[in-house]
Amino acid sequence: MDNGGNNVYLPCVSYHLPTTDVRLLSPQAYHQLHGGHSVVTGDAVTMLVRNKSRPPITITIPIDKDCTNLPVVNNSFVSQNAKRQHASKFRSDT
Repeated sequence: MDNGGNNVYLPCVSYHLPTTDVRLLSPQAYHQLHGGHSVVTGDAVTMLVRNKSRPPITITIPIDKDCTNLPVVNNSFVSQNAKRQHASKFRSDT
């Protein structure tokens, strides 16, 4: 979700660790492909994400200091309906 409470779909490659329920996303790789930028502080990563159809959006991902030293998004998922709706936008033609 963005900072306004809206669902956000980021077209990017996420790496799945098969022995866990973790997906790894590189904000740097995302920004290299789609523009925008991130700001890292001691408590969070804040991504400014460009969007062609509306003003840029901001996503703040808190750093989980209790369990890791990484920014963590909990309960992130895409429903089957959303996958069908958005899948064609994220797949490469190769």
